Amino acid sequence: MAAWHEWRNAAVKPNLLAELKTPREFDAASREVMLEEIDNFIPLITRGTELVELVEECAACGFDELYVHNVSRDQHGFIRFVAEKVFSMLK
Repeated sequence: MAAWHEWRNAAVKPNLLAELKTPREFDAASREVMLEEIDNFIPLITRGTELVELVEECAACGFDELYVHNVSRDQHGFIRFVAEKVFSMLK
């Protein structure tokens, strides 16, 4: 739900993004995006293994730097999640 609420603009076509000037226009452009569709546009991670797999997939494509962003407002929970479930699995 947090990803849909905060980042459904990720579903807006890139050529349209430059034309949107106000939050209302962004809302209108992403109005049709359904909650269950948001994971087609941004990765939704709920388990540490999923994040590790995504990091490894990006590394295999040649990326040597990756930024992970938490779309939830629970930043403390995200930091705990990464510390407990992800760091221990990374090489």
